[in-house]
Amino acid sequence: MKRKSTKGRKQLIKMSIEARKQQSIIEAQTGERPSINQILLDMHKAASGCNTFRLFDQWCALGYRIKPKSKAFRIWGTPRKGRRPQKADNATQTNPGADSYDFYPVCCLYNEDQVVKLDAVTH
Repeated sequence: MKRKSTKGRKQLIKMSIEARKQQSIIEAQTGERPSINQILLDMHKAASGCNTFRLFDQWCALGYRIKPKSKAFRIWGTPRKGRRPQKADNATQTNPGADSYDFYPVCCLYNEDQVVKLDAVTH
């Protein structure tokens, strides 16, 4: 059984490929190049009809909770530098950049239809 995060990342990669195609079309038509994340957000805005997307912690800070069984919408996070474990061979001497890499985390966003105000929740 695959982990949810792996499945979500693969889905995001697939959507990003489509967004990259749209990015090229938009750039050819307007001369502007929107980010992949902006195109992904626009795709979800069109599909859901929602305009406000926030992280889980941001919704909680505003006094909301996520509705049960809500599915997060994923976009790419800010790239982070990673370091590979040190190996006994001389791979890092022949390729000095081989010991570090960029890691793109996944950010999970929720829209206004997926949250409920905490004071509106009845127990």
